[in-house]
Amino acid sequence: MARLRALAGTVGWGLFCTSSWTWCIGMYLPIILVRHWGWPGFWVFAILNVLGCAGFGYWCSRERSERLCREHAGAMVLFSGVTIAYQVFFVVFLGAWAADRANVALGNGPPVEWMAAAGAIVGGLLLSLAPNRTWPWLGALATVVSYATWYLLGTGRLAGAPAAGTESTTSLVLAAPIIGFGFLLCPWLDATFHRARQQAPSHHAFGVFGATFLPVILMTVAYGASGSLDPTAPILTHLSVQLLFTIAVHVREVRVAPVPQSNKARQLALLAPTLGGVAVAYLGSLSIGFEPAYLYLLGFYGLIFPTYVLLFMGVPALSALGLGPWPRTPRTVGLAALLVLALSPLCAAGFVELKTWLLTLAFGVILVAAVIGRLMTRRGGTDAADLPSRANSTN
Repeated sequence: MARLRALAGTVGWGLFCTSSWTWCIGMYLPIILVRHWGWPGFWVFAILNVLGCAGFGYWCSRERSERLCREHAGAMVLFSGVTIAYQVFFVVFLGAWAADRANVALGNGPPVEWMAAAGAIVGGLLLSLAPNRTWPWLGALATVVSYATWYLLGTGRLAGAPAAGTESTTSLVLAAPIIGFGFLLCPWLDATFHRARQQAPSHHAFGVFGATFLPVILMTVAYGASGSLDPTAPILTHLSVQLLFTIAVHVREVRVAPVPQSNKARQLALLAPTLGGVAVAYLGSLSIGFEPAYLYLLGFYGLIFPTYVLLFMGVPALSALGLGPWPRTPRTVGLAALLVLALSPLCAAGFVELKTWLLTLAFGVILVAAVIGRLMTRRGGTDAADLPSRANSTN
């Protein structure tokens, strides 16, 4: 009986990870990548994505996860806040697409897209109150909904995906390092993955994740084979359930994060990025449009967050290669912020204008900075083993 319970827990937390990681990235970015690079674009995205997330579970011990959650709680709260905002941003446009397709109007009332955003925010807040023991079940349920959608769609749509896209293979090769940079390192800042790592009976929960997440993003290629989103009723159900689940789990992680702040500050930490997502959606709809705004927001996960992980979190495999970590002090955090600020225009042009050589350049600069910082740390007499205590002293 104990073995069955452990097996059920491992599978349940694996499916929790599958649903907590099924964001508006996995449910839309493959459409863009296949449009530009065909199937090779998808497989670069999928392989690096699955390896990064599953690898986190196998590389990060339960004890290391607990320590990282204490030492980097503020960064994880920021990661969750931006993730909430990104989902809300996507909900606004999803509501607009669905309303346009169904010819729905509310007369003199608020637009459908804002009603959808409000529903996602309120629904996420309410669902976040679910007891901890129910989350594996809720994650499994959300995954079942996605698989049911896959069944209704059928696999025939995959044949419509182009074998090659509009861009050259060389441009994909140049984009691959920054894609890997994001997907290999961002899981280390995702508090929902840390929760699964700490509470799952086995790290094989992340193997379950890898096996069950890949079909979900393959479905994105199927319903986006035409090069754009086609929000039919089953697809809309899949998108809505996964967006709601992602919002809810990250709201919960913000609420319970070990950050020394008052309840009011915690509420503001939730409210600010959520309203920011709505504001970006509104401004984007007036000026640059949905897809450029979507890609600009993707820069958080391709540049800002993985740079923090590389420079300050001390991922074991990277530290062994001499890449970070820096001691986390106000000075080094400021230098990292300046580095990200300087590289942001390069990444923006790389993501939106497809000047992917700029992405490779930005990635190279980050690696050089990580190595130089590591060498300076050693010369200054600071060893990686001393970093946790220094980090705690700066919190």
